[in-house]
Parts: sequence; structure tokens; C-alpha cells
Amino acid sequence: MLVWISWSVDPIGSAGATAPDVKEAARLLQGSITRMRRAFDSTRLTESSSTARIMQARMLDQGRTAVLRGEQWSATVGSIRVLLIPRGDHVRVPLRREPNGAA
Repeated sequence: MLVWISWSVDPIGSAGATAPDVKEAARLLQGSITRMRRAFDSTRLTESSSTARIMQARMLDQGRTAVLRGEQWSATVGSIRVLLIPRGDHVRVPLRREPNGAA
């Protein structure tokens, strides 16, 4: 199931992407943090290297469970914040009905 991931690492930056599943979303987060470490002073990201592993574990456990139920999920660990939103065929958005019954 497709999932939208939005993440931020304070005070460095934020990003978002669509991933085919939560496992890939966790990989995207790790790649982003790795790039941030290269681009910025590594002392600013000391917490992020250890908290990234904790966040990824939560994403693959609690996050995956919520997404499979069709629910969005968010968590904050240290300076890392993640939002997962399911984007699959079984996630239904109700149609707005017009007064005449047309969709």
C-alpha cells in the first residue's frame, strides 16, 4: 500500500515523499538523515543518529499497524517528527453528495 511520509529534523529541515510501503518510508527517512549529516555539522545531528533507529523501529511497528488499518500515524522522537498517511486503493474518501443526489 502506498504511504505518504512527511518528516522533519529540527532545526535542520523537513521533507516528504510517497513510498510503496512503510519499510521503504523508513529507508527514505534514514537516507535523508544521512544526507543531512553530510551537509551539516555532525554535532548538530548527534541525537538524530541514535534517535533515527528508534523512530524507524516505531514506524515499522506502530506506524505499519496504523497504516494497514487505513489510519494516519505520527510520532516524535527527540528532534525527529514523522507523519505517515496511507495512500492505497482501500482507503476510501467519502464523496460529497450534491442536493440533487449527484456525486
